[in-house]
Amino acid sequence: MNTDSVQSVAPNRLCTSLSTNILKKCEWAKHLILCATSFSHRKTAEQDEQKVAHQQAEIEPTTDAAALALIGAATFLETFADVLPGMNIVSHCASQHSPRAYTDLLDTGARAWLATLRNTGSAIGYAITADPDLPIATTPADLELKRIYLLSRFQGQGLGHALLETATDFAASAGATRLLLGVYENNHRAITFYKAAGFNVIGRRAFEVGQDTYDDLILGFDL
Repeated sequence: MNTDSVQSVAPNRLCTSLSTNILKKCEWAKHLILCATSFSHRKTAEQDEQKVAHQQAEIEPTTDAAALALIGAATFLETFADVLPGMNIVSHCASQHSPRAYTDLLDTGARAWLATLRNTGSAIGYAITADPDLPIATTPADLELKRIYLLSRFQGQGLGHALLETATDFAASAGATRLLLGVYENNHRAITFYKAAGFNVIGRRAFEVGQDTYDDLILGFDL
């Protein structure tokens, strides 16, 4: 056997092994950098979204039942016009989205926040929290996000997140440990929004709209 040949092959194998390890480490480092960059981009996008939202609108506590009723009825109509029978929508809005209905809700201790455009002062959305009225076991530390409505043309700009953040911040400051809500089981966009924010399905309920009954999901979020 030619010892010179053996001696020449061993270093080559060693170099190949080292090169492979270095390449693997480089690929792993590249992967970490890409992940960090992707996370940074997402955070930047979220921050930009929130910045746009706050530049476009302001969110303040409100007791303006007329404004809440206007947004409530308008949002319910545009969300469900092609889903629910028209007469059911009319009946529901007349009973649940009238100024009187919102006045009564606020009189029970509910809290509301109104989103208004800075340039015109027009109301475009709101969030309301109240004591839970859901068919599940609750505790005094639970609070219900009764409604979070936003006109569709202003969705996707960070305002929905801003309204949700306002409600969760209030709930936490009030000593609540869990925020609950009900949402129509086929309102996939809303369900996706809530789940992305950390809510999980914890129950179901029947919800009447006009003469018909629909299935809602009950979601919960630990504060």
